[in-house]
Amino acid sequence: MRPPRASTFIAFGVALHVALICLATLPASRFSQTLYPLHAWYLGITNQSQNWAMYQVPDQARADYHLIVTFPDGSEERPWGSSTQMKARQTYFLEALLLNRNNQDLAWRFLGQIHDSYPSARRPTLVLLQRTAQVVSPFERASKDILGEKLLPIELRRTW
Repeated sequence: MRPPRASTFIAFGVALHVALICLATLPASRFSQTLYPLHAWYLGITNQSQNWAMYQVPDQARADYHLIVTFPDGSEERPWGSSTQMKARQTYFLEALLLNRNNQDLAWRFLGQIHDSYPSARRPTLVLLQRTAQVVSPFERASKDILGEKLLPIELRRTW
């Protein structure tokens, strides 16, 4: 019997890597929680763990994120532009602030920093972080258009 070649070890390593990454992408369930100890150590060692919220609300679609400041005279400004003008990292950051309850303190500090970034003579009275999404109609009630007319907002407001 001949000893295994280096290519066999490499193939095994790649297969193991893919399997552990696939386990980590499973949605939260009893099954995935049972398997968590098998792959958590690997994600920690390789620094690949991520806190994704992509499938957290599967009954909603076309989410738009808004960062709006309102001034004492009632005028509004969007410091990062509209939802389509934001960079992907900005959108993901706002998503993490709104959808992950563990980030509540970070969200309040972020809104405070946006407020403080304006000169004192033109400081906003309200900083609003908002997500709007269309609700997906249940399959049995869906006609031609699966998306309902209803917009579902999630907001964080900080006033001064």
